[in-house]
Amino acid sequence: MQSKVGVFRRVLFLFLSVAALSLLFAFAVSAKPVNLIPVYDEGVLQSYYGEVTNGAVYLPFEAFAHANGTPALEESGEGALPSLSASGAELTVTVYPGEAFLCANGRYFYSPELPAYDKDGVLFVPARLLGQAYGLQPVFDEEERTLALVREYHPVGQGETFYDAESLYWLSHIIYAEAGLGEPFEGKVAVGNVVLNRVRDVSTPNTIKEVIFDNRFGIQFSPAYTPVIYEEPNELSVIAAKVCLEGYSIDPDILFFYSPRYAVAEWIESTRPYKFTIGNHRFFA
Repeated sequence: MQSKVGVFRRVLFLFLSVAALSLLFAFAVSAKPVNLIPVYDEGVLQSYYGEVTNGAVYLPFEAFAHANGTPALEESGEGALPSLSASGAELTVTVYPGEAFLCANGRYFYSPELPAYDKDGVLFVPARLLGQAYGLQPVFDEEERTLALVREYHPVGQGETFYDAESLYWLSHIIYAEAGLGEPFEGKVAVGNVVLNRVRDVSTPNTIKEVIFDNRFGIQFSPAYTPVIYEEPNELSVIAAKVCLEGYSIDPDILFFYSPRYAVAEWIESTRPYKFTIGNHRFFA
């Protein structure tokens, strides 16, 4: 169990090559394994190996959690998302095998296309997500060719105080109503991005609820005028809403979307710039 020590800083030295440093931020792609990563915990050397997968550095979650003050592990197979949680005095981190997000004290961090994965019974998680969860800041020493992750002893705040309750309620409900069933997680996030982009747009209302029910130029979100908007959103829809409220954006310009399977929107196709398609939805600026 770790203790608070004012401004005392613990440094965890990750002796990586320059290529591995680039991989940590996904600027390069390599199939080579990461070198031995020594982790200094309370002055004791605890060594384990990382891996390079999908162009990013992955670390073994259980070893990392034990070395960083969250040694109590608990598996959960209940619900739609099996998970493994690591807990300590001030922090609980939950990772989800096969998913590209993790939870830290109720807050969600997302790294698209970099899901956690199991290898020979060891769960590997992207280093970038672990850095966010554990409050680690990267510092690169060019002369020594080393990367240090520095902790300031500011644990992640609690999700229930970080997320505005009304914003989370309406954003998760519209995500569920529009993309909760049958759409990939990235598609759920994109729907949330559309709503938040409209909140920031000067031509649309400035709250999530007002954007959802905006009908000045015709109904913008048809489920908002059906009972489905009040249905309890599923777990992935709530997580997608939290990821959006954390500031993650697939595209800051998307303002419209529709599904050709269920609607005809010639005016969008003819007047708005097409951006991309995710699942059954086409998105436009």
